[in-house]
Amino acid sequence: MSPAELKAKLSDRWWRLNHLYWIEDEHGKAIQFKPRPLQTHFYNNIWYWNNILKARQLGFSTFIDILILDSALFISNQRCGIIAHTRDDAEELFRTKIKFAYDNLPEQIKAARPADTSRAQQLVFSNGSSIKVGTSMRSGTIQWLHISEYGKICAKFPEKAKEVRTGSFPAVHEGSYCFIESTAEGVGGDFYDRCLKSMNHTGKLNKKQARFHFYAWFDDPKYAMTPAQGWTPDERVKRYLDEKEKEAGTIFTPEQRYWYEVTESTYGNEMMQEYPTTPMEAFLFSGRVRFPSHHIALAKAECMEPKHRYQLTTHDLLPDDTGNLEVWYKPEPDMHYAIGVDVAEGLANNDYSVFHVVDRDGYQVAKWHGHVEPDELGSMIDKVGRFYNNALVGVERNNHGLTTITRLRDLNYPNQFIQKDPEHRAGEKLTKKIGWLTTSRTKPLMIDHLAELLRDECHGIACYRTVSEL
Repeated sequence: MSPAELKAKLSDRWWRLNHLYWIEDEHGKAIQFKPRPLQTHFYNNIWYWNNILKARQLGFSTFIDILILDSALFISNQRCGIIAHTRDDAEELFRTKIKFAYDNLPEQIKAARPADTSRAQQLVFSNGSSIKVGTSMRSGTIQWLHISEYGKICAKFPEKAKEVRTGSFPAVHEGSYCFIESTAEGVGGDFYDRCLKSMNHTGKLNKKQARFHFYAWFDDPKYAMTPAQGWTPDERVKRYLDEKEKEAGTIFTPEQRYWYEVTESTYGNEMMQEYPTTPMEAFLFSGRVRFPSHHIALAKAECMEPKHRYQLTTHDLLPDDTGNLEVWYKPEPDMHYAIGVDVAEGLANNDYSVFHVVDRDGYQVAKWHGHVEPDELGSMIDKVGRFYNNALVGVERNNHGLTTITRLRDLNYPNQFIQKDPEHRAGEKLTKKIGWLTTSRTKPLMIDHLAELLRDECHGIACYRTVSEL
């Protein structure tokens, strides 16, 4: 290749990414870096801010860090930062991803871009650009920022997550690039909030708004395996994958199904966190310890859309196709019903208040959730309770529930649940109170009973969101 041809090639970033860099494979062997199909797809869809939710071992950290190294080498005065969740991870990332790739560059490239390596976990190049790897970046302006496993940082190191949120993100000015990538670590936290916001965004993005990227296990061809001779699919896994085909809009090959079944037998409850099929599955099942993920998946497969809706206020209960009361089954004349009520504070930025209506066989027939004051919730429950044949109403009386109970009593609601003291001891006078009290003794009993119902597939839950929030 002539000097002129080489110069032309070096002006092409995609050529550089495919030809200049070397990395260590999982065995510690040096191999030339070549972007894989998913990495190529991501490259073609990069925005300024990027929230990346992914399955395990798809190579996004490596690709992003090589991209950042390339930018520092070939664009002057670029300040680049990479954040890992622990100091050990930062040291490992710098050694294996950045320093190794730089040390193995062609000699003429290194001669043109000598690096000052005197500072720990940092390279400073002769063109004024630099790359630093650490657990936070607070000062100055950053043109390229990569936060690796941000979900884990949010879940396990909330103070570090706060430092990233308040110190590192503001350093990325408009027109610069930020890559926030992670596997899921449960519902809640800044990574979850950012992904949810970008996932639900519609319309054109500005340069400070993030694009959502999701890469499922089945997007990578390596996650497939030739089925063993005589293999019969496990019925539970088959039902799950059949449902996910509809949800994800794809068709799984026998090889993918066999790989999933074999891998799931190893990962168990962590399968949907490490190898998610859909974005919400990744969050909803990550960190779950009490209810096995396959029980939740089967329960979700039994859920259905409500057949009716009503608009419920403190004054009215009227049919409305866009109403806030979801109804699966209207009241039957001779059926007994019960309503369980969880009362929140009422503020719009607080937890939701919610109540569920079930029939005497335990099947969910209606649900409401939203933000109202506890006394207003009592008026609304009065309407629904009378609609469902004066249903037995059990309000959790912890905290704000007492206000709801009082409103129901003031409205002369005829059928409130009365609980015997759950902490009653032998020899003491037995007390009875309206509503039910959740205690350290009663809560495990309720959770264990729900786990049993989920296991036996007789939970009666119709609402998809209800199952998702377990």
